[in-house]
Amino acid sequence: LMVKVLAQEAMRLNIPLCDHTTAIRILTSGEGENRRVEGVIAIDKACRDNPWRMVVIRCQHLVLATGGPGELYRDSVYPVNCFSALGMALEAGITLVNLTESQFGIGTPRSQFPWNLSGTYMQAMPRIYSQDHSGRQYNFLATYYPTTRMLASAIFRKGYQWPFHAERMLEYGSSLLDVAVYEETQKGRDVFLDFLREPEPAADGTLFNLRELDDDVIDYLQQNHALLAQPLARLTQMNPLAIRLYQMHGHDLTASPLKFTLNNQHLNGGIEVDIWARTS
Repeated sequence: LMVKVLAQEAMRLNIPLCDHTTAIRILTSGEGENRRVEGVIAIDKACRDNPWRMVVIRCQHLVLATGGPGELYRDSVYPVNCFSALGMALEAGITLVNLTESQFGIGTPRSQFPWNLSGTYMQAMPRIYSQDHSGRQYNFLATYYPTTRMLASAIFRKGYQWPFHAERMLEYGSSLLDVAVYEETQKGRDVFLDFLREPEPAADGTLFNLRELDDDVIDYLQQNHALLAQPLARLTQMNPLAIRLYQMHGHDLTASPLKFTLNNQHLNGGIEVDIWARTS
């Protein structure tokens, strides 16, 4: 959607679009503080003027807006073939920053419909379980959370504490769920959200009870008129479009569980810029 809107704006401004063209190198001149961009070398698949399909695009200002390095990880919510321009920037001597800082969180697999499972998907508090290749199911979160109240409240908070955060592993917080999901996938098991059933008991064996949750969870559900039996009913009340979104991409949350995993979602670093978005 973002790409579509930006493309429409570019066409409205009569900015020429070079379709089927991929920039591969930034051209510069000068040294040190006097160094500046002169253009890019690109591969134009439609070019018939030379056998190498190479073109030079001259410019004095260059905007790198290619997205992050989505191919770094197998499990990712980046679109397929999202390679970024960080390598090209490095070759040109542009300073990068915070490349070690990446963001991870739960979402549906890239091979299906890559989407972050944040917001109401988790605030509906679906049942979470894993399954091995023989079809055996595991209530694996019971080995991580001592009480069902803690477990259900952590699932709820994952909706607005979506990215993994090390401090939120403490005191049985929401990011402990990320660790649990990751460890299950490392065992070769698939992990699912089931909106047709309530969360299973934690280590204390207590059954899930809407009235036995942390105060902030109950208050939120009350304010949204979502103190309803069954996760699907809660999700339908809070955000029916969340169900429709997956239906549009081939999965019906009202009929079957949703497979998910721990995905790379965002690179918090990248090209270093000043307050005017200018590079080195």
